[in-house]
Amino acid sequence: MAITSGDFFVTRTQPDPWGGAGETTVEDVDRDRLSQLIVAPDPGEGDLDVTLALMDLVRDDLLVSGTGGVPSIRDEDMRVAIRALERVAARAGHEFKLPFRDHSAWHGLWFAMVLTATTRRVETS
Repeated sequence: MAITSGDFFVTRTQPDPWGGAGETTVEDVDRDRLSQLIVAPDPGEGDLDVTLALMDLVRDDLLVSGTGGVPSIRDEDMRVAIRALERVAARAGHEFKLPFRDHSAWHGLWFAMVLTATTRRVETS
């Protein structure tokens, strides 16, 4: 079975946030797995397959973030995910660099691009 972006999440239980007797399950990015990918290949998957799965992970979360949704990856974890993506892609023979490192920088770039496009439209009107 091929690796997917969902394979970079782990499920954990935590006490009920409302103080009830039960527990809730939450999904977090598997930061340990991402960190390990920065230094060494995944022993069970090829670098190209891991690169594609990481691209999906990063793209999907940035898309949610850029369109006003709530991203599932925190900034500090996104920095690790992007770094892992760049390192694994390089090992697979494909240099890949993003001009940002996390959601905050992505929003800045997105805003600058929208502002530039808007300014150009106003100037040509």
